[in-house]
Amino acid sequence: MRHTHADTLDPRLQFGGLIAAGIVFSLMVVWLVAHMGMFGRNIPQPDIVSDYVRGWMWALGLAAFLAVLPLKDGGPLLKLWLAKAAVDLGLMLIYEWHYGLDAYWYFRMGAWSQHGSLLPVLGDGTETILRFSAIVAGVVGPSYHAMKIAYSFIGLWGSFCFYRAACHYLRSREPWLLYVIGFTPTVLFWSSILGKDPVVFFGAGLYAMGAVGWLRTGRIRFALPLAGGVLIAMFIREWYGVIMIAPLLFVVGPRLRHPIQRVLCVAGGLAGMVYAYSIFQSQFLTDGTASIVPTTNAIISGVAGRGGSGQSFQGFHSLSSMVLFWPWGVFTATFRPMLWDVRNAFMAISALECTVLLVLVISAVRHWHFRRLRDPVMFWALAYLLCWASLYGFGGYANLGMAVRERLEVMPILVLVALLLGTKRGRSYLDGGGEAAR
Repeated sequence: MRHTHADTLDPRLQFGGLIAAGIVFSLMVVWLVAHMGMFGRNIPQPDIVSDYVRGWMWALGLAAFLAVLPLKDGGPLLKLWLAKAAVDLGLMLIYEWHYGLDAYWYFRMGAWSQHGSLLPVLGDGTETILRFSAIVAGVVGPSYHAMKIAYSFIGLWGSFCFYRAACHYLRSREPWLLYVIGFTPTVLFWSSILGKDPVVFFGAGLYAMGAVGWLRTGRIRFALPLAGGVLIAMFIREWYGVIMIAPLLFVVGPRLRHPIQRVLCVAGGLAGMVYAYSIFQSQFLTDGTASIVPTTNAIISGVAGRGGSGQSFQGFHSLSSMVLFWPWGVFTATFRPMLWDVRNAFMAISALECTVLLVLVISAVRHWHFRRLRDPVMFWALAYLLCWASLYGFGGYANLGMAVRERLEVMPILVLVALLLGTKRGRSYLDGGGEAAR
């Protein structure tokens, strides 16, 4: 009788590989510690070496926590966390060495300043993050790298929430979905910084998990993460209330069978949108619709001058010029920078990512069938992406760095929709097992 053997490495080779990896890792960390004076030159921290070491202590401590966490997806989640920690305490050092960042201000104000209240402020995302940074500093200590690790850990759970949303949609646990979401360059990098982005990303993940779970199962328990995600996002960027609630009104309302449920859903959604819009209007449209064009020009001119990714901007002269610009703005928010926009290594990575995404979307358009819109989750995802791109297209055009950064909140949905509609395997699932095919 012929025996078969599993295609696994010899245990001695595995052990030797781990030892070699451990030695290389240790040498790299020692080298980075020795050069932290150079890499941390912009960070307002007198003892930057101790600061960096504390960051590693928290990263490894959280890795140990994930290792013992009773989750079915604990293994993939731990691997993703180790990758994020390596980005935070390795690759990101180059970025921090080269650029002046808002993160330094959040660190300095959070770690060293006194705050009268630590409660979040709806309508003032900057103050909310400053207060949250003070809470984080109180937990991990006045260490920039440890605080960055804490924010990155929040971003990790944002990726996990998007993953669980995908699992609800596919009705199965597929670990590769977590890898696709978490290792997308935009997600891996921007959900790991010290600042607003990981927090908004976590809120967007909660919202997606709640929305997909609700649309897929109809269970009211998913309303809690949905509402929590919207609230978290609104505390940082108040206009997200409109972006998140509007797609659900178009998708959920018409599909509710009972008239009372339909009325309550639409009324509640409209009330939320009106409240979110009132906050947005008080911040940006103080003179009503007459201030749309000048306010838009002022905001875009401001972001156009930031960093090395700003673009020349001539300004809009009327609402009609903004409407005519809208398609190009949507394209910019979704797919730029492209290869012709590359100015540095970071932008080159983003351009490669956007090129792959554009190829998938072109394939999806070629094979598009309107019957896909019968699937409420697909309808919601496309409506959500359109609402987001319609707003961020204007600022993203003026500053491509902003376009990449703000894309983080919708990147998992964009990638997964492109894979499902733009690949043969994805379409075969939708045609064979998705709700749209039934």
